[in-house]
Amino acid sequence: MNSLKKKPIYRSLRSIEKIIEVRTRHFKIKIKIENDELKDKNTEIPELRRKFAETEAERAELKGKVTELPKQGVEESKRRDAKNAKLKTKIKELESENVDFRDRITKVEQRPMLNDPKVF
Repeated sequence: MNSLKKKPIYRSLRSIEKIIEVRTRHFKIKIKIENDELKDKNTEIPELRRKFAETEAERAELKGKVTELPKQGVEESKRRDAKNAKLKTKIKELESENVDFRDRITKVEQRPMLNDPKVF
């Protein structure tokens, strides 16, 4: 009877060993797949770091430009205001000259003798 009891235990141990072996293989395969995926991701990291650095540099440059824009706008506005003031002054001068010329023309037109070619 002793021999009968040993066989099922032996078979049962053998089955357990097989299960452990299969699970171990499965686990090793799973680990290898995960390891390969991590290797792929690790190769991407330097490229992503480079892109991130480029993006940060671009961001800093744009931030600087955004800070400059209001200053440029104020300067442009001052230049435009100064130019407008000069143009308004010039317009007033020209309007004044225009009035002077009209007055002269009116005076000349009122002197009929000087304008009449028959007199000469």
